Amino acid sequence: MAYPKSVTDTVEEMKKGSSMTLDWDVVVNYTESDINDLLYETFQDKSKAQLTEIKCRIKIPDIFNPSKYVYINYDFKLAAPLLNFNSRNAKGPSCNLSFPVVDGTARAEGGDPAIIRPGRYSLVLGTLKLATAKGAADPDTKSYDQPFVIPDEGSKQGCVVIDLPTSEDLTVDIKVDRNSSVPEIPILDSFIPNVCAAIKELLTAPGKAIRYEIARVKAIPPPSGTIQLKPKSFRFHAFLPSEAPKPTDAGVLTLFIQTRTKNDGMKEGLATEWERMWRNTLKCSPIPTSQTASIIFSKDMIYEIVFKPAIEAKKYTGTLENSKGGMKMKINIGETAKRQGVNKIVKGKFGSSVRYYTAAVSKYLPPLELTLSEHADAAVYTLAWKFDYSFEWATQALPGVGTPPAPMYGTVKATHTIPKDSNKHAKLVTFLDDYSFKLDCSVSKDDWGDKFEAEDPSGWEGWLGKSGVLPDWVKSVHVDLPTFDLPLQSVNFFLTTNLLFPGDKQVIDINKTSGLHIPADLYLVGKVKIQ
Repeated sequence: MAYPKSVTDTVEEMKKGSSMTLDWDVVVNYTESDINDLLYETFQDKSKAQLTEIKCRIKIPDIFNPSKYVYINYDFKLAAPLLNFNSRNAKGPSCNLSFPVVDGTARAEGGDPAIIRPGRYSLVLGTLKLATAKGAADPDTKSYDQPFVIPDEGSKQGCVVIDLPTSEDLTVDIKVDRNSSVPEIPILDSFIPNVCAAIKELLTAPGKAIRYEIARVKAIPPPSGTIQLKPKSFRFHAFLPSEAPKPTDAGVLTLFIQTRTKNDGMKEGLATEWERMWRNTLKCSPIPTSQTASIIFSKDMIYEIVFKPAIEAKKYTGTLENSKGGMKMKINIGETAKRQGVNKIVKGKFGSSVRYYTAAVSKYLPPLELTLSEHADAAVYTLAWKFDYSFEWATQALPGVGTPPAPMYGTVKATHTIPKDSNKHAKLVTFLDDYSFKLDCSVSKDDWGDKFEAEDPSGWEGWLGKSGVLPDWVKSVHVDLPTFDLPLQSVNFFLTTNLLFPGDKQVIDINKTSGLHIPADLYLVGKVKIQ
């Protein structure tokens, strides 16, 4: 069974895959509690069309004169609604809205009104359709399985809305808390089915265009000099992460956002695959316990907008590897490492001298590996670079007189590695500000580690003078080791105006110390706060 897990356990599950975004650039997840906070804020805004009061009337047969009817008038004053998502059906995701009844009256014509006290009744609107639109006032809504293209003009935004006018499967119920100390009202409790039918007829009548915005994606142009993700289109889904949800399980609203010109995000079967991945493969929620929101940035998109421009600016070439458990890229700097050749004679005493010789080496460098990953509950990165080669050396004593002896010679394998210390810890990926991170991607000549291994001679090679000893002078011959530097431009992943709830007050707050993770994609967790 899938369920919310700790940040550590959620990241461990996500490390099992190469990406969790289903080829979308950005995936944002909110909990029901965040949306309910938003609905409360919206409820305070009296300028928006919403349900704050419902008046209806029913007629019932007069028990004293069955040929006549008695009319009962109801006036329900409602508090801010509470949302909960349903399991998806064939028509897509849906939700319920529960409105506590905090005041009102029930009065039979000709009789005294019965006062409705808070704490006993709730009006529940069920199986409400979720859709996308430009805003709550926009009647041109789109289904959850159609991408919403953010317009270049006007508001430059798209919203996820609860769309009462098109909710064909709308149900209406009045829930009664039988444990409440508030006494029952017989002319209400006895006729709840009749009252619900009257309310449904009222809500589905022409002209009742009530929609609630529950999420918003904006496309504000980025300021000059910064890299910013500008949303171009999005889709959404609302689901219960658990395969066998309990009534108390919290649902999740997910936004799938495309920020690049190409739109490669999964289209067919998106909702089914998203649910399958979290329920059956990862067995957790995209939002860990103690957090209320998460953002997943596709590693393919991060590579393309952050690393690829920096690589190309340095005239390097790079590729993103299809790896699990991290973001691994190979960078080819297109240079050659050179080891000097030696051929010199050093004079000694009494006319003697010694000849030193090594072959020159030119080695085309293999790609450097830059890996971003997760270690000890933190986002880290490592640089790995390694190349090796073999070369020959020789020394020969040259006496002042007489015949010189045979030279001593050998073969050496040299290996140069980054990092120098294999036990060196990875470096932390740190935030510069709310949505920018910093990596110190550089290699100096002093960062290289060296290892020299002498090749053992065979029997006949030893007889000819080949040595398995490695002279110190051989190791000290200068090698022109490469350096590396990759300046990364600060990235504003989203300006706060681009990833807001409709109230323009709520934004995801990421903890700069513990909110950044890299199980494969870039994974940010946090809470929605009021600005």
